[in-house]
Amino acid sequence: MTKPVILTIRNEASTLFESIDNLEVPHQPDMHIIDVMEMAYGQADVNGNKIEQLVTRYYGEEMGYLIIMINSVWEGYSLIKEPAMDAAETRYMYWGLKVNGQHVETNMKKLKINPGDHILFEFIADVADSGDIPSSRRH
Repeated sequence: MTKPVILTIRNEASTLFESIDNLEVPHQPDMHIIDVMEMAYGQADVNGNKIEQLVTRYYGEEMGYLIIMINSVWEGYSLIKEPAMDAAETRYMYWGLKVNGQHVETNMKKLKINPGDHILFEFIADVADSGDIPSSRRH
């Protein structure tokens, strides 16, 4: 029996939905990250949390398709005030991607997924020092 792919969606920056923990998605031959997300759509994790909304955007051949929204949590600029900060700062919030603990910098249709891989999407912030969309750690 083939090991499933494990999907976690960590959402600690927004209260719009609870994180999705260790959702098992059956592995398929020639599977990519976008396929995992589509198969996970509507499936509940052990706590009953699930992907109910998913939006991607195409950013050209090099970056390809990126996740820009999961369950009403959109990428974009936000005013953030963390306890350790003296003042609020504008940060660019986005869905960062790791596979097996490593940041992924390729588009979701190019990276093949293997049985047992762990995919992690995290809603995280970059300091917004210009109008450019950060790309250093984006999927």
